[in-house]
Amino acid sequence: MGFFDLFRRKKTRVIDGVKVTFDDNGNVEWMQQTPFGEMPMQINIEQERLRQEQRAENIKNKAVCEDHKGSNTVFVNTADILTKYKACCPISIFTDAMIMGDRGYVGFYIDKSVYEDMVADFERYEKLNNGLSQICALNNQGIQFEKENRIDEAVAIYKKAIQIDYSTLHPYDRLMVIYRRRKDYANEARVIKAAISMCEKVISEHLERIGYVKSLDKYRNRLLNVENKIGK
Repeated sequence: MGFFDLFRRKKTRVIDGVKVTFDDNGNVEWMQQTPFGEMPMQINIEQERLRQEQRAENIKNKAVCEDHKGSNTVFVNTADILTKYKACCPISIFTDAMIMGDRGYVGFYIDKSVYEDMVADFERYEKLNNGLSQICALNNQGIQFEKENRIDEAVAIYKKAIQIDYSTLHPYDRLMVIYRRRKDYANEARVIKAAISMCEKVISEHLERIGYVKSLDKYRNRLLNVENKIGK
């Protein structure tokens, strides 16, 4: 068989507006539209059939991929990586999980240190989320109490908010305003100092949070103002 005979074995058909090229050996090629532009795609029908059969068998047997199993690895659930840990795991692990899921594996093995870092990041993420939810609920309650002129109750709520391990300015700011209106400069100064400590901690851990640098300068100036009033 000559070169031109091989060339003629390829056929082209338009399916759902997509130009598909195929040959007698079951090789299929087409251009797939993706968010990054058109990408060339290629499969072999027989190999794809075998892959799907193997995938179904893996799912049925709840198979685990043991390719990287070793003394320094741990088992991870494929579904957990794709859902629970997707925001915290390295992109390489997430990609592996996608491949494992496509092959029907319920789990696979990854490096123990990578797993430990991933879990630690997830726990920090969950802690931040929980703290944010609590803070938002308390801040909203405090705002409502202020609108209803239930100031003592608002103060109690804002005090509770600043005890939560989550960096936010609102409860500090509202307590400063309330104490200033009451001319309770000693308590205002106490809250300002606590806010300064919080800002310094955030800045030392997260240099990119420029807003806290501005707030820190604002609080330091406010503290000088309050101390002058106390001095008088």
